[in-house]
Amino acid sequence: MIDNYIPPPELSDKHFFILNMLIKKYRNQAHTDYLSKLDVTLEMCSILKTIEYLGSASQQQIANRVNSERSSVKRLIDNLIKRDLVLASKCEHNKKIRLIMLTENGKQLLNHVSDYLSELQDIYLKKITEEEAATLLRITKKLLEND
Repeated sequence: MIDNYIPPPELSDKHFFILNMLIKKYRNQAHTDYLSKLDVTLEMCSILKTIEYLGSASQQQIANRVNSERSSVKRLIDNLIKRDLVLASKCEHNKKIRLIMLTENGKQLLNHVSDYLSELQDIYLKKITEEEAATLLRITKKLLEND
C-alpha cells in the first residue's frame, strides 16, 4: 500500500519522485473512497471540468487543455457519452468536428465530485500552512511553465 511506502534512500530526495508518490496517493484515495462508486475516473472529471469551463469544445480543444492525446480524450469522451454525462453534436461550420457539452447529469456529477475533491485537497493541505500551500502552488506552476 502506498501509505506505508518508504522510498529507497537514493530516491527519497528526488523532488519529482516524491511529487509522483503524492499524486499517486491522492489519486488512489480519490478513486477508492469516492470516484469508483460513481464509475468515473479523475481523467473523466478533468474533461468534465474543462468542458464546463469552455462551455462546449471540440475533442482537440479538450485534449489540448488537459494535455492528453486526442485519441485518449476521444475514448474518455465516448465513455462519458455512454454515461449520459456529455453529449456530442456536429459543428455547423465543419461537420468533421464534434462539439462536446455537458448534460444536466454531467453538471450534477461535476458539482458532487468538485466538492469531494476540494475536501480531499483540504485534508492533504491541512498538514501545511496556508503560506506553504500558496508557495507550493506558485512553485509547481512555475515548474510547469514553458521555457
